Amino acid sequence: MNLEELYSYAKKYGFVFPSAEIYGGFSGFYDFGPLGAELKRNIESLLWKRFVTQKNFVVGIDGSIITNPQVWNASGHTQNFTDPVLVCNKCNSRFKADSFVEDLTSEPVEDLASFIEEKKPKCPNCGDELKFLGRTNLMFETVAGTKDKTYLRPETAQLIFINFKQVMNSFKIDLPFGIAQLGKSFRNEISPRDFLFRLREFNQFEIEFFVDPEEANNCPFFDKIKDNKILILSEEDQKNKQKARKVKIKDLLGKATQWHLYWLWEFYQFFVDLGIKPENLRLREHLKEELAHYAKACFDIEYKFPFGWKEIHGCAYRSDFDLKQHQTFSKTKMEVFDQKKNKRYIPHVIEPSQGIERAFLAIMFEAIKDDKLMISKQLAPIKVGILPVFNKDDFVGKANELFEEITNKGYSAMIDTRGPFVKRYDYHNKIGTFLTITLDYQTLEDGSFVIKFRDEDKLVRAKDVNEVFKLLEN
Repeated sequence: MNLEELYSYAKKYGFVFPSAEIYGGFSGFYDFGPLGAELKRNIESLLWKRFVTQKNFVVGIDGSIITNPQVWNASGHTQNFTDPVLVCNKCNSRFKADSFVEDLTSEPVEDLASFIEEKKPKCPNCGDELKFLGRTNLMFETVAGTKDKTYLRPETAQLIFINFKQVMNSFKIDLPFGIAQLGKSFRNEISPRDFLFRLREFNQFEIEFFVDPEEANNCPFFDKIKDNKILILSEEDQKNKQKARKVKIKDLLGKATQWHLYWLWEFYQFFVDLGIKPENLRLREHLKEELAHYAKACFDIEYKFPFGWKEIHGCAYRSDFDLKQHQTFSKTKMEVFDQKKNKRYIPHVIEPSQGIERAFLAIMFEAIKDDKLMISKQLAPIKVGILPVFNKDDFVGKANELFEEITNKGYSAMIDTRGPFVKRYDYHNKIGTFLTITLDYQTLEDGSFVIKFRDEDKLVRAKDVNEVFKLLEN
């Protein structure tokens, strides 16, 4: 299935719609339909449960989307959060220059303006020559009240940094620990593309993990993961034009610290546990010249999309850059005091950053097989489809009773009385419903019903709803 086919599938079955389609849509913005909203919420809930609720060294916050503009001056976003732009002289179409250049050469390009002048690329829309326009800032500007210029946040991370001392003092937590946040971010992308892959409004789940730099190689969980193997495209492999290769996690020490590798493995395993095949995942080490201004090291987890290997997760070693910047700009001390070592220091930060829509896209591509959405039970938008044989009061009444019992347990369910019975089964296969229950005449007599499993051709007669709960809980 290619990107266009997935887009059609997602739109047809109510996963994702173009925003404001009745007005022609709006580039870089999408709305999640009934099934997409459920799937997106399931992804977010699993992330929060796994990386916040179930870790006693991570806490969560929910920071504001709009904040004091000094935050973005301190973080470097007002100065450095830019992309290079190409413009067409004829039709005025605009393109992100570095992405466009990727199609022209596999070699690193240091001087984009000179490269564009030499290669003279053509506009894909009208065929005229493209010119290098310069760089543009990607933050959305807004005004608070009538005169205070500020921005929609381009990431969730900075709200964590500015609340670091507040969290530490109020929650009484010691290093190392992480602060997580889940929510919307906004980036005024020059040329949004590839459906949900590059958007102007998107959702992020980020953790800022604070650690004493002297303890960055003292992760108590490292021994459990050090011999696990993972596919990686290292900086050397990229420069020597070699293929990715499998290595043990411990072999990456030197490129990354133990805590950095721990978080990389945790998120890699998260994707595997959700049903993505390991052969469709790899790490890619950032080249020195592509590192963000704050990063000492960075690795992406990439997924093998039909349009190539692309990032679905980033994990950066941000050192103490952000806390130092906010200390300088705000005149507020960001140091911590270690009583055991009798020293003050600014913690270093490891940042796992997860885009929800990119995870959504990878999961959809991975799960659609033979026109079925073979999605994992924990992600399935609808856990139980309730299918009365007839759309009559007694059947529908029983369906409503089961619906209430199932949803009261926290499981999503759907009563479906529309159309021929075989087509209803087919529909629930296509939307990923984990199991369906059929209500027939025997249901009216003794309360039993037939369970059909999505992933296998098997029908089982169940005496009551407790058998459904057992299947959902296992």
